[in-house]
Amino acid sequence: MERCLGWSLVGAVIVAVCALSMTGFAKSDPFATSQPGHRELERLAERQGIAISRLSRLEDRMFQLSRVLSASEPDQAARLMNTLGAARGMLLRPRLEKILAEMRALRLSDAADEQARIVGDLERLLRILLDEERDPEARQQEYERLRLQREQLERIVKEQEEELKAAREGAAADERMAALEALKSAVEALLGRQRDVTAQSDAAAKEGRAESNELAERQAELKKEADALAEQMKKAQDAPTELPAEAERSAKQASQAMGQAGQALERGTPSEAKGAQQEAERQIEKLLRLLDEEKKKAEAAKDFGAQADAQRGTKDRTRALSRDMKNDSQPEGDAPGEPSPSQPPEPPGDPKGGEGPPKPSGESPSQGSQGGGESPGQRSVDEAVPHQEKAEQKLRDRKPADAAKEQQAALDKLREAREALEDVLQQLRREQQEERLAALETRFAAMLEKQIEINKKTNRLDGVEREKWSRADQLELAETAQSEDWIRDEAGKALKILEEDGTTIVVPQMVQQVFEDAGAVAQRLKAAETGPVVREMQETIVETLESLLATIRELQRQQEEAAAQGNQPGEESENPPLVPGSAELRLLKTLQLRLLKTTRELEQQRMLPDVAWERVQLRIGEIGKRQDDVARMALEMMEGERKRP
Repeated sequence: MERCLGWSLVGAVIVAVCALSMTGFAKSDPFATSQPGHRELERLAERQGIAISRLSRLEDRMFQLSRVLSASEPDQAARLMNTLGAARGMLLRPRLEKILAEMRALRLSDAADEQARIVGDLERLLRILLDEERDPEARQQEYERLRLQREQLERIVKEQEEELKAAREGAAADERMAALEALKSAVEALLGRQRDVTAQSDAAAKEGRAESNELAERQAELKKEADALAEQMKKAQDAPTELPAEAERSAKQASQAMGQAGQALERGTPSEAKGAQQEAERQIEKLLRLLDEEKKKAEAAKDFGAQADAQRGTKDRTRALSRDMKNDSQPEGDAPGEPSPSQPPEPPGDPKGGEGPPKPSGESPSQGSQGGGESPGQRSVDEAVPHQEKAEQKLRDRKPADAAKEQQAALDKLREAREALEDVLQQLRREQQEERLAALETRFAAMLEKQIEINKKTNRLDGVEREKWSRADQLELAETAQSEDWIRDEAGKALKILEEDGTTIVVPQMVQQVFEDAGAVAQRLKAAETGPVVREMQETIVETLESLLATIRELQRQQEEAAAQGNQPGEESENPPLVPGSAELRLLKTLQLRLLKTTRELEQQRMLPDVAWERVQLRIGEIGKRQDDVARMALEMMEGERKRP
């Protein structure tokens, strides 16, 4: 309902702008060589009267709609009343009536000058209705401010997670060291026995004694011990020992070497067992070194002074973030030892009715989710600091288990703050996208309606021989060229919206094509060209606008359905594109099909005996450029998909 009412108002302003712009004559008419005749002057006066009537209906609509929306949409109602007040402040109706009097008194130059000024004022009213009078960067600055805060918070969360892990390791360090010491003792005992068997085997080999069977049995027993040790190492990968998997591999390799040595001893060849026995010793020694390294790590985990220093650093960064999140109007410097710099007071507001200039690190134009001028998540960040302070003190008191409890509480608060920030960022992005889609939908609809009207007039004029054009026909052609310039200007404004968003590939290129084509058509119309080339370009503009408008309206419909079902699109991505890749791919397909159609038509024209070859060559060059654009867009989309996480 609101969208329909809003569009009717915007459409009314657009119609008023176009009506006035098309009543201009003296300075804008390229065919004017003399004053218009009485009949033509009356016709212009009638059209000026229509513009006055439309302006009156527009003011009535704004007043009525503001009353309808006053309860459900107070911001929109206020904007309508501001627009109405601006319109009355511009004295539009008296000025239009004066123009009518000037026209009837044949003071046409004065009338044309005032018409141009009124068109500018009406365009300003349109910008107010489209919410373009506000600082276009305000919402983006707010989004960037919160995004940076979220990034800082994410780093703090990761630091706090590491410090919690260190405190837990410190609390378990004594138990871990005892377990590691027991394992080391068992490994040392195994190594000692293996060295004894190796030495006896070496002596037997040198003396030629037949003790291989006894040594084989002893080697087999050591293999069983090594197997049992490998099983212990596997279990020790879990808490509290937390050994790396490399320990289990070394024990298994020692067992395998012992098995090979035992087989050699069973064959009565102790000299062949020596290499395998030495490999077993090397693997056991490697295992001992690994256990020593783990003991050092466990000892380092008891460096509670270093952990306390790290916790203090995280606490300071958390406090700095909290200070940054505070509203500038709130007193700062509440953290001990960290006074905030004094700042000059902000101006009360924008004289245009906006929210004033954006603040470096203060609150956005819209209130934070927690009220009271707070940024979203600020309260949770504040509540994390006392837990961090207690954790620091507990670590200095060598109480890591108690410190870990405080760190977990701080981490919970920080995660709450992160979630709050992410929710607001997603909401801001959704609102931003909804506003941009609405602005594009409004512009594309108005452009399409006006282009269809332009095409009808161009077709009619082209059906009349140029030598037979009347004065009214010439004026209509000039008006049509002005309207085509308006299409180009609106395409330029739509391009700015898309450039600010910066998440789409195909849509901006299509709007750029409309911009270029409308400008080219306007120039040709001003040169009194209405032939096949002009009409073909005009039809291309219509087809492009229809495709864009259908895509935008489908996205709006999907958003409305998602909102009605309680779903929020785009949550799977931090910065979802304004137009999803699937929709852009369909638009790209539309562009390619249009190029294919045009190429086939040009091929048929090329075979005609009386073809205007220069015109065909020109169109071939234009189509080639557009084909290059399509290929480039396809590559950019493919690269974007490749980079998508």
